[in-house]
Amino acid sequence: MEMHAEHQWESFLMTCQKWVTATNSFNTGLEEWHKGETLEIVKKNPCTLMDKLAEVEQQIIQWFTMGNFACQ
Repeated sequence: MEMHAEHQWESFLMTCQKWVTATNSFNTGLEEWHKGETLEIVKKNPCTLMDKLAEVEQQIIQWFTMGNFACQ
């Protein structure tokens, strides 16, 4: 969250190139934050993020077109 505020990332305004840059910055920041710890760092992949966003976007569009606004 600190990096989100610092870099003012807004997912809905980001292009593919910005996602790649943000992901690289996030991975670097994550490594720095856990420097000297024995934790295994799992680096994020911008392609995975874009795939997930596309999946969620399709689900939201489907809900919207069907008029399904009910919370489960």
